[in-house]
Amino acid sequence: MIDDGTGLLTIGRLSRSWASAWTTYAPEAATVLAELLGDADRAAVLERMVSASRAELARFRELPALVRGPSRCARTGRSSRGWSPR
Repeated sequence: MIDDGTGLLTIGRLSRSWASAWTTYAPEAATVLAELLGDADRAAVLERMVSASRAELARFRELPALVRGPSRCARTGRSSRGWSPR
């Protein structure tokens, strides 16, 4: 898988880095961004982070499990009741 800077792995690593109390003006922040994003479009990465954190999107992701009810997932065998995003 090629990550253009907007992939979930990169977004997760960015979130953890920012959660470690770095400010956007700290020298470490520039290093982390350069390492994680490379030459990816930073505006696109920011838009993906903002859109992924919207409450409406989280609710939309839960909708299929609510519609199906507590059925078993054919691929994993787990109940949709205990579903969580990967």
